[in-house]
Amino acid sequence: MAKLDVLILDNPGGRHADLVEHAVTTRGATCLRLDASGLLGSTVNIRPGEFRIRRDAAEWQVSTSTSVWYHRLGSPNVDGFDTDEAQLVRDETRHILIGGLVGCGVRWVDEPHRVARAERKLYQLGTASRLQIRIPRSLVTNDLTEATRLCNDLRLIAKPLSPGAGIVPHVSEVAHDDLSNVSALPVLLQELVVSALADLRVVIIGNQTWTWRRIREADTIDWRAVDPSGLDFEHVAYPSIKQDAVDLCLALGLTTCVQDWLDTPEGPVFLEANPAGAWAFLRDSQDVIPPALADHLCERPRTELTAGHWARPHKRILWDLGRAGKAPSNDGTRAPVYAEPPWASLAARSPEALSVVRRANDESIAAARTAEDKAARLLRTTLATVAVSAALTGYQLQFALEHSLWLLTLVAPVAGAFASLAIAAFEATQIDRVGFYRHAKGQDLAQPGPRESVVTVVEEEEAGRRLALWTSKKKHTDLMQARAWFSRGLSLLLLAALALIIHENACSGFMGCVLVCRAGLSA
Repeated sequence: MAKLDVLILDNPGGRHADLVEHAVTTRGATCLRLDASGLLGSTVNIRPGEFRIRRDAAEWQVSTSTSVWYHRLGSPNVDGFDTDEAQLVRDETRHILIGGLVGCGVRWVDEPHRVARAERKLYQLGTASRLQIRIPRSLVTNDLTEATRLCNDLRLIAKPLSPGAGIVPHVSEVAHDDLSNVSALPVLLQELVVSALADLRVVIIGNQTWTWRRIREADTIDWRAVDPSGLDFEHVAYPSIKQDAVDLCLALGLTTCVQDWLDTPEGPVFLEANPAGAWAFLRDSQDVIPPALADHLCERPRTELTAGHWARPHKRILWDLGRAGKAPSNDGTRAPVYAEPPWASLAARSPEALSVVRRANDESIAAARTAEDKAARLLRTTLATVAVSAALTGYQLQFALEHSLWLLTLVAPVAGAFASLAIAAFEATQIDRVGFYRHAKGQDLAQPGPRESVVTVVEEEEAGRRLALWTSKKKHTDLMQARAWFSRGLSLLLLAALALIIHENACSGFMGCVLVCRAGLSA
């Protein structure tokens, strides 16, 4: 049974799936294509947390390391079933496939419930509006008065809100005479952007974007009506749209999607997003999109680019005792390097962004300071206990030398206690050493625009939070190690004290017996 790296959910013969599957397999990853009908034609064994599928003499194991590209699920073949049975088959197939994969903890690109929500056009427009991205004026209404008022101010188009093609294949302009139809069903009326110079189709994968542009004819409303194949789209560089497109994709809860925009003299205008949008028809897209999507599916997102190094306490002590200038910089500690958070630009749009990231950074720094304060208290307690163990060691050693050398075995527990407490004290002193902290500086505000300045500050504060959190975890780990040595030392010290009490009582009883025997012999 082979471990499955990538599972592609798409209809058989889908051009997009063909391209992505080829790109995935050329990277040496195992890949399987499946849809609702394919599930019925396969042998599946699904248990809680386990998903196995056997197909074409090959058996695959789905696990948490499997990435699932949720493109199109399709519909199962229901030939031979009556109407009610056919609907049950459709429903059950979807729940079996999606539920089984969710139960295995796979990585989705993207999660089905997020895709379903992101397909809602009104949700898209509301999200774009909150992000202060330009959108056409829009109204969903069945109120003839409101529709007439809007139509008097603007040229309008009517757009379907459901993802299906319906009975209206292309978007068209709404005439005044057609407005009476709105009373039959609420409809989306949207401003016709007459200043549009071109249509833009933007493909987003992670924090990467690719843009295709098609020049608009004077009377074009829907480019699909005049260029169904999309051959007039040209791959262009459009850097000004990248951040808004990525932010909107993230705000919709997605990592990949296809977006439609308009290019106007005043800047780009967002129209709609499609989580499973088509891109294979775009010129040169087959050279750039499948490899990028395959990388996105095969590689797990990483926040830590290079791992840091935290020197152990005993090494720091050795460097302290060594010659000056021989110790490495920063006590041999090296900070990790983190990737820039992809959500920084999106977060920067919120008015509370700066206060939130600064507070989070300060809380992480405070956590590291807490470890240092606890280490200081532990050190004071440990030093006092070391003094007690030293005194007890001296007493037991003197007692053994005065009475019998075999009593030196009683010194072992207290000697172990002294050694453990000494190690705890040394480790506690090392916690209040080098740490890595970072705050945004004034120069971070020296950016081309106010939004860019906020983004930079958010990135700096987030980097500081991660560094402080890393430092805090390392210091708390050292603190727990010092506490462990303290607990060992304290346990041995109590054991030594108990042994001393028992020994002295035993010696007192023995000496009493000797005296009684001597008195009897004298009598």
